[in-house]
Amino acid sequence: MTERLSLRAVFLSRDGTLGRFLSGSEPGEFELQLPADFDADSLVGAEVDLEACGVVRAEDGSIVGGELVSAWPLERGEPSLAWGSWFAQNCDWSDAADVASELGRDPFEPKGS
Repeated sequence: MTERLSLRAVFLSRDGTLGRFLSGSEPGEFELQLPADFDADSLVGAEVDLEACGVVRAEDGSIVGGELVSAWPLERGEPSLAWGSWFAQNCDWSDAADVASELGRDPFEPKGS
């Protein structure tokens, strides 16, 4: 089973094959095996999203093992700026005065009306 988690590395083995992590969505620290070709230094001090496979959980739901597949750093900042940047790169709404109007929605009408 593959899982995605947001977390912070709290320990990385010297040989770069094992990482201990802490996540707000998990009850405590847990360890994951790291791929041989993975740049473990990219995890140091960063808050990251990661994808792990073979995740094993104890009866209480805590992670007791698994293997990291990929990781990417989380960007911090104002969410509306991130969305604005995404739309600027992926949509041509530069002339839109009002997104709700462009979508044919009345921003003052309750949802489901």
